[in-house]
Amino acid sequence: MSITLVPLVLPIVLSGELEESFAHLRDDTGITRWILRTPQVVFRLAERTQAGSEITRMALQFALHYGVLAIDEQAAIRCVYAADAIKQLTKIKFSHIAQNARRLGVWFGAAPSDAVIYNLLGLEV
Repeated sequence: MSITLVPLVLPIVLSGELEESFAHLRDDTGITRWILRTPQVVFRLAERTQAGSEITRMALQFALHYGVLAIDEQAAIRCVYAADAIKQLTKIKFSHIAQNARRLGVWFGAAPSDAVIYNLLGLEV
């Protein structure tokens, strides 16, 4: 997934109201089908993304600094220690957040461009 899509992930996966929207979906469901099934995702997303920008920036800096995440030459972000991260999140009862974030990463990464994701979510690039 491109690093430019990271600010969208936290407001979506941390939203308790969207938790059930990921139930019974698979990696091949795709972002378009998920948005069609969950139109409320776009409600106030721009506002939630803006409100979470500082914490998203700090979380990304922390993860990059400690080698949890890495960025490649194409500005794609990847989890370096995915199994360890999921294990730790499971210990603190946050495994569903990790699973939903991973699924969003798969869906976002499969899109032809970042602009497509932003447009599907009703945001301007």
